[in-house]
Amino acid sequence: MQIKRNAFCPCGSNIKYKKCCGKTQPEISHSDIDINQQEESSSSSQDSFGDSLPDGNPQHSRENQLLRQNSAQEYYERAVSFVNNNMLQEAVVCFRKALAIQPAAEVFYNLAVIQEKIGDLLDAVDSCHRALGIKPRLVPVYIQLGRLLQKMGRLDDAAASLGKALVIQPDHAEVHNSIGIVQKEAGLLEEAANSFRQALSLLTDYEDASLNLAAVYLEQEKFEEAMECCRNCIALGPDNPAAYFILGEIYERKGSVEEGFLNLNSAADLGHNLNECLILKAKLFFREGKTEQALEQLDKIIIRESDSEIVSWQKYFLMGKYYQSQELMERSADCYHQALSANIEQGATYYNLATVQSRLGLFAEAADSFERALSLDPENTDIHVGLGYVCRQLGRLDEAIAWCDKALVVEPENAQAYFFLGKFYEQKGLLSEGFIHLAKALELGYPPEDCALVKAKLLYRQGETEEAIKS
Repeated sequence: MQIKRNAFCPCGSNIKYKKCCGKTQPEISHSDIDINQQEESSSSSQDSFGDSLPDGNPQHSRENQLLRQNSAQEYYERAVSFVNNNMLQEAVVCFRKALAIQPAAEVFYNLAVIQEKIGDLLDAVDSCHRALGIKPRLVPVYIQLGRLLQKMGRLDDAAASLGKALVIQPDHAEVHNSIGIVQKEAGLLEEAANSFRQALSLLTDYEDASLNLAAVYLEQEKFEEAMECCRNCIALGPDNPAAYFILGEIYERKGSVEEGFLNLNSAADLGHNLNECLILKAKLFFREGKTEQALEQLDKIIIRESDSEIVSWQKYFLMGKYYQSQELMERSADCYHQALSANIEQGATYYNLATVQSRLGLFAEAADSFERALSLDPENTDIHVGLGYVCRQLGRLDEAIAWCDKALVVEPENAQAYFFLGKFYEQKGLLSEGFIHLAKALELGYPPEDCALVKAKLLYRQGETEEAIKS
């Protein structure tokens, strides 16, 4: 299958194919690069090769220098040829040989790019530092270093590297875009949106910044703004699969299934990541209530080494939800455990697993899962109430009451918390508190039939047998 140059790379890097696996030439160097054009800071490295022969003849010195330049240039050109033929390990060897003969910042940079592609992130970081040791004002190297550090989870260091690039070149659109990516990953959505908007103000047809801004708007549920960004991208390049894919995500979130499928199919036809398309198609089928078709899509997903961990997490998380909806709790629990093995820490995964464990009677395990969920999502009152429920099942009634009280501190009109408190106070024999909380649950819309059963128990405890039977 031929991949469009403007398509996002199928390797899952979220970088355009022409800038990733489809790159035909290193980003800032040329095949005829003069590797001798160094800043003054490189003079010491040049001296280490010895510019003068033992006889002190200046002519010999010049000839020796030219020989070294030609030899380094030859290895460099071989490396570029290997890159063009996707022989990346061989390219690394040739880049290193060129650098051993004549260190050059641009060659260290190109080496870092290839090392990133083959997964040698630590070596790539080292190559960036070596490049900056020779030319400390190379903005593309700071951008590359920032991306590497972000991939390694070192977001503060990534931001610091990009900040240095911004000092050198404040109006560099790619720097602002890269800073926005780091901010988005750190959860600073408004700051990220500002960075992407700044990038677009400097380069109005910057498709990557438009798509990144659309992704932020999607997380903020600003659907109209996200759609506008995607349509702007499509106007600039109709063959951009990522724009159609994000539109599909927007329509799925809005519940517009038909439009979601339409844009998803366009993304798939243009070469968007197959697994991501299958996951979104499964979500759309779930939206339609077609759970069997959704599971079929998820079963087609084959996790590859090049896939991001998020793909594995989404597959098994959605499968867990499917089996949970079908009351197949043990299979659901297995899927949630597989989702957690993808190293994606999401409160929703632990919450759903805890709910399934409760249904299976594994209350101690459910309590642990609820607590992990709460550590990731401390304002979620459903988790507080869930902890109240499992603590009651474990015989820890006072803890159960405390958890429901905490839920009401966060959300004072949580009907379920009042309902459980009504039950718990009835079980403790505190009847007046039980009546008060039960009445509040009913007032807030909790199902009357559930409230009636607890009320009957409270009335029976008070000796009002006839009223209990009526209730």
